[in-house]
Amino acid sequence: MPAATVTAFGQLDLTAPGRIVVGPMFQVSWGDRMVSLSKAVMAEVPDPVGRSLLGILRVAVPDPPVPLIDLKATFAGQYDSAEPSAFLMASPTGSHMAGVPLDGDVLVLSRGGADSAFLLGAGGFHPAYPIPRGVPALRRLSSNLSPLPWIQLRCQGNFAVTNNTVQFGAQLSLVAEIADRGLGGLFGLDVLIHPEPSLLHGPHVWLAGGQGVR
Repeated sequence: MPAATVTAFGQLDLTAPGRIVVGPMFQVSWGDRMVSLSKAVMAEVPDPVGRSLLGILRVAVPDPPVPLIDLKATFAGQYDSAEPSAFLMASPTGSHMAGVPLDGDVLVLSRGGADSAFLLGAGGFHPAYPIPRGVPALRRLSSNLSPLPWIQLRCQGNFAVTNNTVQFGAQLSLVAEIADRGLGGLFGLDVLIHPEPSLLHGPHVWLAGGQGVR
């Protein structure tokens, strides 16, 4: 499992002095291993007791040895009853659909107390959004759509819902190079919505976009 996923919050420290990690590990599969799940459920003791979840979910169809669609989600999560807070982070590292690679990060966070927060983020957040405490930078959901070595057609996107915003964005870039001659273009869009239902104010929408050619 990638270290960046395990230590994304600096909380899943399995080598902290005086801490013991215990828990079962198991693997289940379905449909002749078309769907498989490897998971570890762990408790960190002594007090404060932390509960952690690590695993890999794979969906490989129609034939697992030579799949047309191969989705691998590496995930890590933790629940802290003292704060209280819970998070789950997943990354589709090594995934592809019909030979097109997929990449990015997905995060769910719910936290109570004086510094309460809720967010569901896939691929990151709007540039103007103040990131809550403890939330790492997320890689954008992305895919390279061109199989040709001299053309790069890359699509990126993000989507997020928080306790007071709705966000989404997209970016499409094209780079073509032949014999040291190149052409490139970029179009991007980022939207941040602040719902404020009242008689005097409607939702606030922040929109940013751009395009260029070199």
